[in-house]
Amino acid sequence: MWLQMLQDAFGGVLFPHDLVNDPSPKVPPGLQPKIELLLAWGKWACLILGIAGILICAGKMAIGQSGRSHYAAEGASELPKVLLGVSLAAVAVPIIMAVFG
Repeated sequence: MWLQMLQDAFGGVLFPHDLVNDPSPKVPPGLQPKIELLLAWGKWACLILGIAGILICAGKMAIGQSGRSHYAAEGASELPKVLLGVSLAAVAVPIIMAVFG
């Protein structure tokens, strides 16, 4: 937007559109399988950490029922954060592909 305004103001002398290109992203040769493996490991780690986070929140809520109400409140307040993190990990690739694809 600001580039278009500057070009309109200076008549295309300083910022011609031909100088600014937008190449599509490409994986370097031979790196595709390694990147896919790294992403698969990252998704697996997020899944395991998400399950552990939900179990920890449930444990805090269960302990809070036996007279320690601050544990129950802490577990209940952390649960949406855990669910948001797991949801973000699940949709990370489609979001990035929608923005940069």
